[in-house]
Amino acid sequence: VTIDDSAFQNNTYIKSVVLPSSLRTIGDDAFYGCVNLESVTFNEGLESIGGSSFWLCISLKDVEFPQTLTELGTYAFHSCISLTDITIPSGVKDIYGTFSGCVGLTSVTMLGVRSSIYAFEGCKNLESLSLPSTMEEFMDMRLVSLKTVTVSENNENYKVVDGVLFSEDGKDLVLYPSALDRKDYTIPEGVETICSCAFTYVNGLETVTFPSTVKEMEEQAFYVCDLLRSVTFNEGFKNMEYAFYGCDSLVSVDIPSGVESLTYAFVDCDALESIDIPASVTYLSDDFLDECHSLRTITVSKDNANYKVIDGVLFSKNGKTLVKYPAMLENTTYDVPSGVNRILDDAFEGVVFLKYVNFPDSLEYIGDNAFENACSLTTVVIPDGAYIGEEAFEDCHALKEVTLGKNVEVDDEAFKYCGNLERITIMDSSYELGMDALYWCESLKEVIVSDDNDLYKLVDGVLFSKDGNSLIRYLENDERTEYVVPEGTM
Repeated sequence: VTIDDSAFQNNTYIKSVVLPSSLRTIGDDAFYGCVNLESVTFNEGLESIGGSSFWLCISLKDVEFPQTLTELGTYAFHSCISLTDITIPSGVKDIYGTFSGCVGLTSVTMLGVRSSIYAFEGCKNLESLSLPSTMEEFMDMRLVSLKTVTVSENNENYKVVDGVLFSEDGKDLVLYPSALDRKDYTIPEGVETICSCAFTYVNGLETVTFPSTVKEMEEQAFYVCDLLRSVTFNEGFKNMEYAFYGCDSLVSVDIPSGVESLTYAFVDCDALESIDIPASVTYLSDDFLDECHSLRTITVSKDNANYKVIDGVLFSKNGKTLVKYPAMLENTTYDVPSGVNRILDDAFEGVVFLKYVNFPDSLEYIGDNAFENACSLTTVVIPDGAYIGEEAFEDCHALKEVTLGKNVEVDDEAFKYCGNLERITIMDSSYELGMDALYWCESLKEVIVSDDNDLYKLVDGVLFSKDGNSLIRYLENDERTEYVVPEGTM
């Protein structure tokens, strides 16, 4: 006997369910969104509870699983915020995201679980976890109140050292409890891998020292460690992927020799002032320093074959790609060097002092969000043939005038929220303006269109398509109280 997929989905009336002894399977999404469901009496004989079957049952308080249960589906009880304690029977071997978002959960007992992956992610009141002897694979994150992890003495795969969860051989650091009461931590010698999310949302740690044995730091290893201000590395590992994303207190970083790639490694490190890039680095993702609003100094080893710094700005070694302009570099005017043809995504994001940027004729590409929130930028002249990426100048609140050269391609929302933009000049072009390119530019007073433009024209101060069929833009600051849309507008 089965309850089919989505059978009770989004029913807002039902409060209590009693299941018959004949039931063997509850389908996916079966009780999804039953927000007033308070209790479910599960029957002995039930074998499977499907994926997302009780997702968002926010009133569900008491759950007692039958001993016959062998399957708990992915996200089965996601966001059941009133659940406080659960016992997972010995027949259930694998759980993935099953109780994630259950913010009221304070107690968990796992009797026979073999694999637990993000099963309790975001359970912000869970203070302790005990891994059974059967546990072979464990990973979780955003357990912001977790103080204690214990492991059954019969478990052959994990151990706890000084409150931190490791693989039995000590080579993998698996989980550092987020609420462990410690400011400084030295990773033990012999550790080779910092596992994915190992230090995620750790809220008291200020300094970390790496041993020489670490060879790998997996994705999001130190994700959102708010108080982490100092990291002492030793050589050994090659990649940093989202490694210190959101570490708001981190001030400076010396990347160890041997690291080859930095992928979104320091995004949203708002206090980061300086970074030193060694010769070994061969790849930097476009926005590996995105939203680093305190950044003043970037240095690169003179022996690096792929990158260099010119006048404080990070470039590719051949000088053709501008990678990152530090947000706190104290220039009011900057001349992008001749020969540069690409400005990468987020390259000038959040720059504070820059008022004027002069682009060379060689420029071909301005990346997505390249000048987003460049708060002092007042004037932009884009050279002929260049491409402007999505949201490239979004939130440039001081920007007053834009001139687009011939055949400039403007992507979607390029000048969105430029609230003080007063004038834009559009030269001859074979490209249409991207969708919402001038969205919420409420101060726009004048649009100037070249007579040679094949796509647009002005009719009585209003922007139309060249054939007059489409009215593109009626300016917010046009003070007329009456306007008659011309005949032929479709």
